[in-house]
Amino acid sequence: MRSRHLPGLPVLALESGTAIGRVRRPIVDPGEKCVAALLVSEPRSVRKRLLPVDAVRAFGRHAVTVESERALILPRDDSRLFTLLVKKRISLLGTAVVTAGGELVGTVRDFEIGERGKISCLYINGGMWRSLAGREQEIPGSAIIAIGKDAAIVTDETLEVLSQEKGGSTGQAEQQAPPARPWFRWSKENQDRSGEPSSFGSIEEEGR
Repeated sequence: MRSRHLPGLPVLALESGTAIGRVRRPIVDPGEKCVAALLVSEPRSVRKRLLPVDAVRAFGRHAVTVESERALILPRDDSRLFTLLVKKRISLLGTAVVTAGGELVGTVRDFEIGERGKISCLYINGGMWRSLAGREQEIPGSAIIAIGKDAAIVTDETLEVLSQEKGGSTGQAEQQAPPARPWFRWSKENQDRSGEPSSFGSIEEEGR
């Protein structure tokens, strides 16, 4: 399931056959490199609950299914999920992808959610592939070293693999790529409430 397909999907309880909420966005756990839960809006209410990924029966094309409405929990009922939701608050969409060697690969356009919420693939565009690909490139989850507020770090071999998929060498790709330019900057938008820079260029704000 692609992450961009999730927002707006109804959450269906199999026990009653009723829609118990609507998906707002996935909650990313950077340490485990997975989606730990979904933020869900309740019907006809401004209240939000969390749906732990372990309680999901299936991610379908038209709905996310669970066994019963008891699958939804209050955010404060799970300290780990609450921390991910409120304090860490990482959205992969729009995050820069950089190799361990400091090379900008591109920007996360979407990501694949696999078994038990594992992030199995990053779909990227931009970076050195802006003029080469004309389409998104795929980075397997096994190549992800770390996920943070400012960047997703991938192995150095990622550039070579992507280049081979385009039928050329890394050297050829670098010659054709646009000149390097700063991709990271501090700005007011990137500062948290304490006034300290917290992240760059994120991406997808939670709808109000």
